[in-house]
Amino acid sequence: MEIFIDSTFSKNELIEFVVPIIIRSNNNFFVDFYNYIALYNPNFNLVKNEKLLNIHMNVYEIDTEVDFNNFQKLTKENSEIFFIRNFIAKKALELKINENNNFLRYENSISSIELIISLNTNFLIDNPEIFSYKNSEKILDLFIFIQLLNLLKKYNYLLDSKGSTMIYKITYQPDFNLFLDFWNKFVKINSKLTPTFLNRISNKTCEKIKNIFTFFPQDTLKQLVLKDELLINKLFNEITTLKSIISEEVQQ
Repeated sequence: MEIFIDSTFSKNELIEFVVPIIIRSNNNFFVDFYNYIALYNPNFNLVKNEKLLNIHMNVYEIDTEVDFNNFQKLTKENSEIFFIRNFIAKKALELKINENNNFLRYENSISSIELIISLNTNFLIDNPEIFSYKNSEKILDLFIFIQLLNLLKKYNYLLDSKGSTMIYKITYQPDFNLFLDFWNKFVKINSKLTPTFLNRISNKTCEKIKNIFTFFPQDTLKQLVLKDELLINKLFNEITTLKSIISEEVQQ
């Protein structure tokens, strides 16, 4: 059995960047999106270099038994997902090598077909003042959430983010060219998130918004920004009506 890995990566980098792996067994091709082979069968030997899917691959031999239930057949759709995850892995490797200090970092999910975007800790170490304002972490979390949400609508991608962790999970379509278009726009957004810009956002918001972060959990605020203004106004009107009804009943 042979496994194919983009020659950009060494064996030691497979797990760190969740590099997708292609398996050839009896002339059938499978894909391992989550590095099960690297996790459970670390001993494989380089035998040659071969071009597959128009990518220069290192080809390794492996003699141990593997559980093919962990893999998927290399269909057209899975090929597109392979291209996307391989691309993300390369960008994550570049991020580490170049010590890129943009506000957001990115990586493959270890358990699902998702792109994980999160706060770049190197950026925070170099610019601790961006969190010096009251509620600045929650403000910037919402700002990034809304920015990503507006971008993803154009591609029919899904966004998930819980609390104020500043972790954003993006479920994308199995279309590599579409993903590249999204990626180029995301990179432009990320490049604009400079310390000066982020401080200005926090400062301006802190001056005008005093109570919302005290009374609403971050998850609730994220749900509210998904709604249109008419529905939000309706919700608050209902809260006022509810208070009025309760007050009337108590007085009777």
